[in-house]
Amino acid sequence: MDKYTQAKLLWGLFLLFCFLAFGSNCKAWAKGEVIRSRGFASKSWKIRRDENPQAFQRYMVGMFIMNAVFFLGIVIWGVALFLW
Repeated sequence: MDKYTQAKLLWGLFLLFCFLAFGSNCKAWAKGEVIRSRGFASKSWKIRRDENPQAFQRYMVGMFIMNAVFFLGIVIWGVALFLW
């Protein structure tokens, strides 16, 4: 397998992960609850829309912005890699 094919597969994998993250964000937004844990730690924390709407909205907007920036980076990388 040449480097060009490997780059295409890696680009597609990153794009898939981006869409999965977006879907997870949309599901959390619709559900109104975010449960997060740090790696293998036993502690986790929740943000619920009905308990703390400002924190929930701030967290979700931040996650959507991070996902959008990552998506734009992947698109720019794909254009640069495959069209030039």
